[in-house]
Amino acid sequence: MGLEMTDYIDWELLQKENIVSKLEYLTLLEKMRPYERTPNETLEVRLAKMLKSLPKEYHTAAIASVASTIYITEEMRIEAWESLFYQFKYDFRHNEHIDVNLNDVHFFELDRDNLYDEFFRAANVRHIVPNPSIYGRLDDTSPFISVDILIDYLMRLDSDTITDKEIFELQELCRKKVWVLLVDISLSGDSVCSEIKKLNTIINKIFKLEDVDFNVFVQVLTAEGQRRIGSIQRKLGYGGFSLYSAINIPYSFAFNYEHNEDMAFSIYRNQMLSDKIEGLCNYFANYILKRDRCPLTKAINKQYSENDKIKIAKYGYGGLGWNVVTQRNAPNNSLPFLWCSSDNYTPPFPRAESHGVPVVDSNIMTGMNEGSQINNSKKQWVNEVLKSDKDSAGKRCEEIHSKYIARINKK
Repeated sequence: MGLEMTDYIDWELLQKENIVSKLEYLTLLEKMRPYERTPNETLEVRLAKMLKSLPKEYHTAAIASVASTIYITEEMRIEAWESLFYQFKYDFRHNEHIDVNLNDVHFFELDRDNLYDEFFRAANVRHIVPNPSIYGRLDDTSPFISVDILIDYLMRLDSDTITDKEIFELQELCRKKVWVLLVDISLSGDSVCSEIKKLNTIINKIFKLEDVDFNVFVQVLTAEGQRRIGSIQRKLGYGGFSLYSAINIPYSFAFNYEHNEDMAFSIYRNQMLSDKIEGLCNYFANYILKRDRCPLTKAINKQYSENDKIKIAKYGYGGLGWNVVTQRNAPNNSLPFLWCSSDNYTPPFPRAESHGVPVVDSNIMTGMNEGSQINNSKKQWVNEVLKSDKDSAGKRCEEIHSKYIARINKK
């Protein structure tokens, strides 16, 4: 690795835990499939920068944590789509309750993250789509790439501004007998559960589609994500939706999982090493994040209680401290010292945030303000109509359903 054999790194402890071998494997894997946020720097260089940013007493913990990271390459993710489609195709052919072909399947992506195009490319390139003459073809021409776009249509329907063409497109969607939500990675399950709840309301309360088979495809799913999604499944009852996952990550890769001691962090056999990593988490939260300017500090100071702030600063969002990174980006549910950059700290897997565009003139500011108002309006509509359990939400759904039926009959 090129790291100096110094007295303050406990190499004997690291050797006992096979950390050196793990680090060599991760380094080789990352050289073949470079981390997209730092394509011109090897993991060796980034790890050296990380160690330079930390006091010497935390170097052993830093090396162990980086070496134990699950690094998911783009090839793994594409193969995950293949695996998910094969699982689905098997159930598709053996489920006597579903008599449809692929023309009747619609796919949504989570968070408009190009998953839709990625899935269809994987299906076409890997030739995993069955014989079209028997099973039909995957429909990649629908405007409803994401649930977000579908919500835009429903808001226009609710406000009586929807066009006849858009009503026709909604009708075509409602003819689909199978709906599939595509998800890349779910560590906490929050976003997926939110999207499931919205789609379930749309299917059952707005369109009232009794025969739609609802499925969720997740490329990378943790045990926590599975638990959270499973609770939604039980709440909705049999037939609510089916969950398919390809890469499943157990609680053993969640450093702060404490609900069941038998399932707690078990990558390391030596408690001393776990204690050293806990010390690194504390140092990062209580010194680096408090001392330096950092997007994470700014974000958690806005909306979290003091206890939650500390937990997030130490272990990331969700507070479980996952050791997971994809080739594309580092999830903010993972340990913050793996991904959070600051003025005086360089992480091994710096995270790219999806927001925070700098403003350069008043015209851009005006546009951003208008966009913010639109997003706030949509968020309010979603909370009032799709995510609320109040009677008023049920009445709104019934009103929108009546408007939809009226527009169809108008033709």
